[in-house]
Amino acid sequence: MNRENKFLIVILAVLVLSVLLTSVLIVYLIAARQQESVDSAEPQEDLALLLTPTEPTGESRIAYVTDQSDENEFSAIYVMDADGSHRQRLVESEDGICMFPSWAPDGQKIAYLIHTPGEDGELWDGNDRFEVWVAPLDGSAHIRISDAIPSIHQVHPVTWSPDGARLAVLAEVEEDITETLFVIWVDGSEVGYSIPLDFWAIEMMLWSPTGEELLFMPETDTTRMTVHLLSLEDRHVIPIYEVGMLDSWGWGVPLDWSPDGTEFAVANPLAQEVLIVGTDGELRRAAQIPSGFPVEIAWSPNGAYIAVSVSAEMLDAGDISDMTLHILETETLEPAAVFHEEEGMMTLLDWSSDSNRLLFTALFETPEGWLSADSLWICDITSGALEQLATGGGDDQVDEMGVWSP
Repeated sequence: MNRENKFLIVILAVLVLSVLLTSVLIVYLIAARQQESVDSAEPQEDLALLLTPTEPTGESRIAYVTDQSDENEFSAIYVMDADGSHRQRLVESEDGICMFPSWAPDGQKIAYLIHTPGEDGELWDGNDRFEVWVAPLDGSAHIRISDAIPSIHQVHPVTWSPDGARLAVLAEVEEDITETLFVIWVDGSEVGYSIPLDFWAIEMMLWSPTGEELLFMPETDTTRMTVHLLSLEDRHVIPIYEVGMLDSWGWGVPLDWSPDGTEFAVANPLAQEVLIVGTDGELRRAAQIPSGFPVEIAWSPNGAYIAVSVSAEMLDAGDISDMTLHILETETLEPAAVFHEEEGMMTLLDWSSDSNRLLFTALFETPEGWLSADSLWICDITSGALEQLATGGGDDQVDEMGVWSP
């Protein structure tokens, strides 16, 4: 055998050996990846996050609070499709009460409140506090963004900035009974800034669609209340418009921004009116509601309608009244539809993103005289149908505070 043939045999042997080694390496990598997949599929000990991923349906979803305890307290937040399918538990609380879920503008996160007891284990005793959390829907851990705030006084939803980067949160600082507005980055990294407000009991704070202003209406010791506008650029508060309010208007808010942020709708219950007011304080349009007293307002995302919850009687704090839901056309403030709820309140109005459906909480009075949020309902504006939302719970389950995804 000559030298050239020997050289070719050596090259061939090296090639064969390389193929064999490559094959062994490929088999090893495949096996390792399969084992890694098995390991990652094992359940994780994450008690804060209880969301079970499902295939997206492409439809708007609903987040809501439900009673899952024997003590009839609200302790869990669920997310589901409007027909009751793909029901998922987002969060539960062993010690506190989950409240007011609020979708981020991109629909990928939900902010919510947890009402926690004080040292004596009691709620609503002055020593309790509210925590603000953000739950990403991609399965990552929930973020408690309220750690930097001394004492949160927040019994309405936190307000998202239009870009979804910040949250507006109200708090009482130390012994000061007036409110301070905190603007917090959603990742919990820092408080952007705080603005002391010379008002007490501000029960609502609405971020403008432009992201430049916040609208709010502080409570007073009289029946006259004033809508205020807070500029985030110069942090200056301007009184805009005064209305006559009732002692109670449910859990929702009696005003709402127009989708373009140039004006707002506000209820004027004592005069039985719904008003459209510009950000300059100029009254644009007004509608009389002769059948009752308007107490809550929700402007549809497409700008075409304004939903108004109307009480048949003047409400004192804690009262329940027979209510109707009026859908007004924005341009004329003429009624486009009216829905009736016997012996119960229609509160926490929330529009679907297509402006075809309106979600609300039905609030009833128990035989013992307590207010009880009983169930979620949907009004279909196009068909005129009014039906209870199927949440999959039992007859005694309490569902409330429902909100549509964007």
